[in-house]
Amino acid sequence: MRNILILVILLLNSALYPQPLTLYQAIQQALAHNETVMYRARQNYQAAHAQLELSESAYRTQVNLSLNSYRSYSRVFSGNQYFSTHSQATTPNLALDYTLLTPFGSRTSIGVGYQTQMDGMSHSFYSSPQLSLTYQQPLSRAGIQSGHADMFRARSNFVNAEQSFQLQKEGLILSVINSYFQLWQSYRSLEQSKLDVESTRRVLEIAELRLKAGQLSEFEVMNTRVQYRVAEDNVKVALNSLQTQKRSFLRLLGLDLDTNVQLIEEIKMDTIDFDMEYAIQTANRNRLEIKQNEISLQLTELSLQQTAAGNKPTLYLNGNYSLSSEYDVPLGTAFSEFPGRNWSVNASLSFPILDGGAQKNQIRIAKSSYDMQQKSLELLREDIAIEIEEYFRSLQLNQNRIESLTMNLKIAEEALKIAELRFSQGQISSTEIENIRQRYTNAQQSLNSAKISYITQSAQLAKAMGMLAEWVEKQY
Repeated sequence: MRNILILVILLLNSALYPQPLTLYQAIQQALAHNETVMYRARQNYQAAHAQLELSESAYRTQVNLSLNSYRSYSRVFSGNQYFSTHSQATTPNLALDYTLLTPFGSRTSIGVGYQTQMDGMSHSFYSSPQLSLTYQQPLSRAGIQSGHADMFRARSNFVNAEQSFQLQKEGLILSVINSYFQLWQSYRSLEQSKLDVESTRRVLEIAELRLKAGQLSEFEVMNTRVQYRVAEDNVKVALNSLQTQKRSFLRLLGLDLDTNVQLIEEIKMDTIDFDMEYAIQTANRNRLEIKQNEISLQLTELSLQQTAAGNKPTLYLNGNYSLSSEYDVPLGTAFSEFPGRNWSVNASLSFPILDGGAQKNQIRIAKSSYDMQQKSLELLREDIAIEIEEYFRSLQLNQNRIESLTMNLKIAEEALKIAELRFSQGQISSTEIENIRQRYTNAQQSLNSAKISYITQSAQLAKAMGMLAEWVEKQY
């Protein structure tokens, strides 16, 4: 009973005072429950997987059953009399087909059938086993590779869809990071606005006391009252901004808009120390966009080779073997009872000679597509290198800026304390102390913004290097 009571107290305490939501938890929540961003990418991924299975099904065993039935009547006049003939037959045929695709690009189709015919007039059966073989062998390297083209394209499309799905996840992660710190900034702005109200209220109380003592003019006191009202209005503005940012954040995480969410008080900021050359090399290995473009380049190259293979010769080989009988043979008779053996082989070698220039122009088009895809990959690598260099340089500048802003905040905080003391002694005006307070508020906001910028830029740099997943894990 005592343990149950403790558990209930803990649950009530967690409900009244929720634990702060970390950045890692926010990212995991969004990845698990945000359907708006992930739905389309997931559907494309599933469609590509189905396309891959469809291409593979062409090389699996297929069984077909057909049933044909016919009835005929003929009447002829011969020798001064009419002769009538009736016939009726039912022909079931079970065919087993298997297509084998070899590493040499040849396609072998094997068909096995057992055809049974029943004559409706004599009620006798005719059985005829069938075995067919079709072999096609391209004689060029590109033609050999083209044997696997459909499956290769399907697998490439599947990899592309998988990588697109991953890119959608990375985009969602960056959106959560930005929204998380925007909400954090809103919380801090509200807190600072409340502190400004308290500070302005103390100044106003001192001003009113000095007015009664004849040490301050009515105009100075009125100016302080206006500053106090402005500070109160700033609290309302900050609260409204917080509510707006909070709704956007909860929607991104797939949570109810009335959910009470609290964030951590202090920003955890880890500095990055590595060289730019390493970052660029890592990006060339890991970036999904590069992998996608490399796959597209391979597909374009395969298309070019297939187009060029149209000028190469191709060997075709067709064969058929069957058993037959001139007499009525009961259904299920052993193969040895069929006296007839029929087989045929047909081989052909095809040489393209003239096509009016069609093949030549198709090759030019395919070559142009290949060159453009290759150039696109080169430009992508250059853009990524420039992107990493910019993030790298911005992080270094921001790191130095944070150190300066930290010192500036300490100075502004001390200046505000001195200003409040000097105002109480009548040494400075209300306008002067308000300017010093505003300088302190700006210093606090500038430092927070610099820290947030550093963290978001480090996440963007990790994405540019293809290491965003590792960056997220470090936030745990």
